[in-house]
Amino acid sequence: MSNRSVLYGGACIGFILVIFLFSFWNPEKQVRRHQRLLLSALEDRDWDDFSELLAQNYSDRWGHDKAFVQSRAAEVFRFFAVQITEEITRLDMLVDEAEVHARLRMQGRGGPLAEYAIMRANALTEPWVFRWKKQSWKPWDWVLEHVDQPELEITGI
Repeated sequence: MSNRSVLYGGACIGFILVIFLFSFWNPEKQVRRHQRLLLSALEDRDWDDFSELLAQNYSDRWGHDKAFVQSRAAEVFRFFAVQITEEITRLDMLVDEAEVHARLRMQGRGGPLAEYAIMRANALTEPWVFRWKKQSWKPWDWVLEHVDQPELEITGI
């Protein structure tokens, strides 16, 4: 094998690697990936991963911040096993921000309160809105800044 063949082979492999990385680091793919990671962290009760996906300035329409959501998520999800399926209905991309509109369906088991929560969540017809923000120059550095669900009223928590 000649030096020229090795050089061309290395260049082809490098070119393929660059194309793969640009494809993998595509902002829309990264947002979709982070959305899946968020739901998987909830399903698996992986509170470290869940916390890493929340922005420091996280907020939602119910007035909750990151610390509140971290503590309550662990409290709420300990009572039942859940599987969350998602149908993304719209994804709006800006330069360093994205908004994911998704219908979520829950399946699971637990006590009466868990069954009620699953039934109530599945009755929602409007999609959830997740606002993601890229927090640095790194293509994979997306965090969840805001969540909304216009039909869901949470009071007394």
